[in-house]
Amino acid sequence: MIGLRDSVTLARTKVRSKRIRLLITTIVSGLLFGLISGGILLFDGTAASVSRFADQNLDGRYLVQGTPMLDGTEAFPDPTDPKVIDDVVALHAAYIAERKAAAEKYGITGYDEKTEIQPVVDNAYGDPNAPADQSRMANPESVAWKRREAAGIAKMREKSQSTPERFAADSRASGATDTYQPRTLQHLGLAYLKDGREDLTRTEQPSDAGPPMGAEGPDGSSISGSNYTIMDDALVKAFIAEPNDARATPKGIPVLVPIDDLVSTMGKQLGLAKRPRDGAGQVSWYRSVRDSANGVTFTSCYRNSAEQQRIEQARQVDAEIKANQDKPGYEKPELVLELPTSPCGPVSVVSDTRSESEKQKEANQRAFDNQFTPQDAPKAELLTFQVVGVLPTPQSGGGRLESVVSGIVGTTYGYGALIPSGLLAELPATLRHDDVLALEPAANDPTTMMYFGPMGPEAAYISSFPTVDGAKAFIASMTCDTGGGGFLGNDYYMECGKPFSVGTFGTSYLVVDDIARGARPYLLGLLGALFGVATIIIWAMMGRVIADSRRETAVFRAIGARRSDITSVYLIYSLWVALRIAVFAALLGGAIALVIELLYSGRATNAAQLAYGVFDGDATFHFVTVPSLLWWSILGGILVMALVAITPPLLRNIRRNPIRDMRDE
Repeated sequence: MIGLRDSVTLARTKVRSKRIRLLITTIVSGLLFGLISGGILLFDGTAASVSRFADQNLDGRYLVQGTPMLDGTEAFPDPTDPKVIDDVVALHAAYIAERKAAAEKYGITGYDEKTEIQPVVDNAYGDPNAPADQSRMANPESVAWKRREAAGIAKMREKSQSTPERFAADSRASGATDTYQPRTLQHLGLAYLKDGREDLTRTEQPSDAGPPMGAEGPDGSSISGSNYTIMDDALVKAFIAEPNDARATPKGIPVLVPIDDLVSTMGKQLGLAKRPRDGAGQVSWYRSVRDSANGVTFTSCYRNSAEQQRIEQARQVDAEIKANQDKPGYEKPELVLELPTSPCGPVSVVSDTRSESEKQKEANQRAFDNQFTPQDAPKAELLTFQVVGVLPTPQSGGGRLESVVSGIVGTTYGYGALIPSGLLAELPATLRHDDVLALEPAANDPTTMMYFGPMGPEAAYISSFPTVDGAKAFIASMTCDTGGGGFLGNDYYMECGKPFSVGTFGTSYLVVDDIARGARPYLLGLLGALFGVATIIIWAMMGRVIADSRRETAVFRAIGARRSDITSVYLIYSLWVALRIAVFAALLGGAIALVIELLYSGRATNAAQLAYGVFDGDATFHFVTVPSLLWWSILGGILVMALVAITPPLLRNIRRNPIRDMRDE
C-alpha cells in the first residue's frame, strides 16, 4: 500500500523527471490560457467602467425620447387633386367676401380683391401636353390654401393618439418611472448682445419663427443662434455646477451652455483658452472653463415681429432723410421713428405731424389687417442669462483610444443651451421673464411647421427607465417590423399602429449594452477556441506521460501496490501540473491586464470624463476589475481538463497485466 505522503513524493519525482516536456507544455498552454484570462479581465473591467460612468452621468437612469408619428393625409393634401382645388376655390371666395365686408366696416376704400394671392395657378411641374383644366394646382402661398391646411392640421391633431398622455402611459407600461417634456424657445428668435451692446445697423434680424432645430449662430454657438430649451432639472443635474459667490444672488435665467459654444461666444470676454488636443489637457481645460463661467451673465434681446417692422421702418426713414436732407425743399416724412439708443430699447417716435384723420386711417388699416393676420403690439424685452454649468460636446483630437471611447460613449442632448426648469422656477418673477418664455409660435405658421412639424415645437417626450432592459423593451414595442423591406413611407408608423418614433436620449447606452452583450458570444467563442487548443495540448502531453509510464505502473503493481494507490499518484501528478499551468495563466493574464491598466487607464479616464461630462466624484476608468465567475471557471477548467486527460490512459495502464508490460519494456 502507498500512503498519501508517498504518493506526493512519487508525483514530485515524476514532475522532476519530465522537466523539458513539462516546461514546454506549461509555457504553450499557459500562454493560451493567459490570453484567455487577460481578455476576460479586460472585457469585464471595461464594461464595468462604462456602466459606472453612465450611472454617475444619468443617476442610474436610461432615457428614451419619442416624437409623434402622424398621418399627414388631411394636413398635407395633394395640391393637384381636383377636390382640393375645388375646396381652395370655395375658401378663396369666402375669404374675399370677408375682406370686402371688413373693408366696408373699417372704411378701406382702396381695397382691390385682385391684389390677393390667387388660389389656383398653373402647375409648373405638370405634363405640358395635358389639357388646360388638368394642368392647374392649388397655390400653397394663397390664404385659401393656408386655411385648408390649418383645418387639416386641426383635424389631424384631433384624431391623433400621439399625445403626451399616450406616451407616458405606454412608457410606464414598460417600466418607466418618470416622463418629461422639454420646451424649446427657438421660436423666440432671441438676438445675443455681444458685450451687452446691440448693433441695429445690420439689416439681418431674427424672426419670431426662430432658426431651425439645431441651428447655430454665425460663430457656431447655440447662444447666438437662439437655441434654448427648458428641460427638467432631473435630466441635467449632473452638469449643474456648485453655486459660487457669483451665484449667491441670482442675476438671470439659469442656463447650461455647450462648452465649445461658450468659448466661441464669450471666450475673449472671459479669457478662455481654446480646447487643447490631449485628453489630460482637455479635462483641466473643461474644469477651468466651467469654473470661470460659473455665474457669468450675458444678455439677449427679444423683439416681436411688430417691433422688428418698426425697426425696419425707422431704418428706411433714417436712410431717406440722410439721402435727401441737403436737397432744397426736401421735407421730412410726417412720421419719423428713431432706432433705440439703449440695448433692446423700443423704437421711439421723433415727430408725428400727421392729422387726426390720417392717424385714424392708419388705425383702421391696422385693424383691417389684424382681422385676418393678427399681430401683437410692438414689444422689446431684454433678457439676462446666467451660466450655471457647461455641457460636454464631442472632443476633437486625441489618439485612437480617445476616439474609440468617445465614439461609443458620451452625452448628447441635441437641444443647444439648456435651461433647468427647477432653477428657473426659483427665480424672482422680475428675472424669469414669464411673459416672453411662455410665448408660443403660431400653430399653423408654415415656418414653424417646417422647423418643428405639425405638432409644434413641444412634440418631444422623454421617459426614464431604471433598467436598460425596460428601455429596450419600450423601444422594441414602438418599432415596426418591416419584414426586411425597409422604410415604407410617410404612413409607415400609422399603418403598423405605432404612434411614436423612439430612440435613446442623453447617452448611447444601447450601443454600449449591445456591444457588451453582442461581443460576449464572440468573445466566448474565441476563448472557447483557445481553450480547446490549450486543452488538446494538455491532453496530448498528459496522455503521453501516462502512456509512457506503463513500466512504472507494472513495477508498482508487481511490488503489491493497489490500483487505487497508483491512481492517487498520477492524480496528484496531474493536479500538480495543472496547478502550475493555472497559476502561470492567472499571472500572465493579470500581467497583461495590469500593463494595459497602467498604460491606458489615465487616458481612458480622461476620454470618458470628457465624453460623459463627469469630472467630479470617484468615477474613473479601469481595465481591471474583480475577477468574474467566468475567469475562475477558466482556471478551474484547467484542473478538470488535466484530470480528464489522464483518465483513459491511466485506466488502460492499471488494467493491463503487469508481467506482460514488464516483459514488453
